[in-house]
Amino acid sequence: MKKLVIVVALIFTMVAFSTAYAENKAGDFSMGLSAGGYFFEGNQDYKDNIASGVRAGYNFTDNIGMEIFVNYVPSEFEEEYRDGDTNRVYIAGIEGIFNLMPEKRFVPFVAVGLGAIHYSSSDDDYVPSKLIVNYGAGIKYFVTKDLAVRADVRHVLPIGDKDEYGDNPHEIHNDLMATLGFSYNFNLGGNN
Repeated sequence: MKKLVIVVALIFTMVAFSTAYAENKAGDFSMGLSAGGYFFEGNQDYKDNIASGVRAGYNFTDNIGMEIFVNYVPSEFEEEYRDGDTNRVYIAGIEGIFNLMPEKRFVPFVAVGLGAIHYSSSDDDYVPSKLIVNYGAGIKYFVTKDLAVRADVRHVLPIGDKDEYGDNPHEIHNDLMATLGFSYNFNLGGNN
């Protein structure tokens, strides 16, 4: 608890004494971490669980950027006969990002992307992968010139064949991922 109070105090101090103008700028690279929840469509045989991930991005202009992402979801199967059988879910892809008010401290954005989802259970014979399409929105709040707190919500659509086990009974699913994290922007060209 003491560490949490120190971290919160440090963040408030940075906000209070930050005179730099925060914004999303062309030419910035970003790195970030996130954690939140992943919610599977109800007809899948997977339990909802936490999602953790990393992101790296680049802003082509103040408004338009691109990010690559990797997320991990340690799930389990819902069926009783598979009790104790774990299912690790890996999600990776690339997204286009459109920043709506890039010159402000508070930057809302929309995103659309493509990638893959891989389900890896403790049963070695069962390792399906699917293409994903995702879209969503988020917000970045710049605490300092380069450090932003970030919230994201994505509608994730795994697309692929049905499987013989019934864990993915449809060719398209409707999953939801909601995360909270931070990102740090830096510019290698030094023109910020």
